[in-house]
Amino acid sequence: MIWTQLDERHWETRQHSALVGLQIQEADGWPPVRTIFVWRKDSKPMGIEHFEVMQSAKTAIFGPEYTAMEIYPPETELRDREHIYWLQVIDDPDYKLPWLARQRRSVMVRTEYLTKASRSGNT
Repeated sequence: MIWTQLDERHWETRQHSALVGLQIQEADGWPPVRTIFVWRKDSKPMGIEHFEVMQSAKTAIFGPEYTAMEIYPPETELRDREHIYWLQVIDDPDYKLPWLARQRRSVMVRTEYLTKASRSGNT
């Protein structure tokens, strides 16, 4: 997916648009966060392409080594009328979420275990 920069804050593909938020959000105990707003140009909700669109927008706008998060709020705070998706990008490529490192190790250990088990016929 190819994103083209239109100006300092606006990006687009053939089917999607993105806007980088002006403010850097800061909260105690967290690194600074920037918001990317992403939507389909035809105003329809994203479907199966959701992950690819959001990941490629984050990579095109900030770079491949930045970490980003989607926030799913409590239902009482949900505002989902326009099919605009928000991606919170940590404004520091060197910052890694602590639990992601643990999950990666866990996945690697589990994959190694399953590979050994399948070789020995114990799956």
